[in-house]
Amino acid sequence: MTGNLDEKQAVDLLVEKGCSCVICKGDSMSPFFKRGVADLLYLVENEPLMLEGAFVADKVVGKAAAALMITGRVAKVHALTASRPAVELFNAYNVNISFGVLTDHIINRKGTDWCPLEKLCSDATDAVGCVSLIKGFFGNSSV
Repeated sequence: MTGNLDEKQAVDLLVEKGCSCVICKGDSMSPFFKRGVADLLYLVENEPLMLEGAFVADKVVGKAAAALMITGRVAKVHALTASRPAVELFNAYNVNISFGVLTDHIINRKGTDWCPLEKLCSDATDAVGCVSLIKGFFGNSSV
C-alpha cells in the first residue's frame, strides 16, 4: 500500500493532468484518462492485479465506479466528488473512502439527469450485482 505522500501526489496528478483516475500501487503511479468507468471496467476484466491493494484517486465516484473498485479489491480511495450510494457501498465492504464533495447522486455529463450508470445501479444491493449491470450496459465487453 502507498503512503500518504504518494496519495497526495496521486491526487495532485489527478487535478493537474485532468485524469479520470490515478492508481498507486507499490512504486507505480498510473494515470488514466477515459471517461466514466471505462478504465476501471477494463482493469477489472483484463488487469485485476493492478487494482488489488491499490490506492485510487478519482475525479468522480458513483456507485458503479465504487462497485468496480470493490471488485478489483482496492485498499483505499479518494474522490474529488463522491455520491452517497458510492460511499455506502464502500462502507459495506470496509473500503476506506475520503472525498472532497459528497453528493446525493452523480449527474450525467449534460447536467440534465442522473448519470446513467448511477441510475442503473441504484437498486443493486451489492458490488457483484452492480458489476453485472455495468457489463450488461456495455454489452459484456471491455470499453
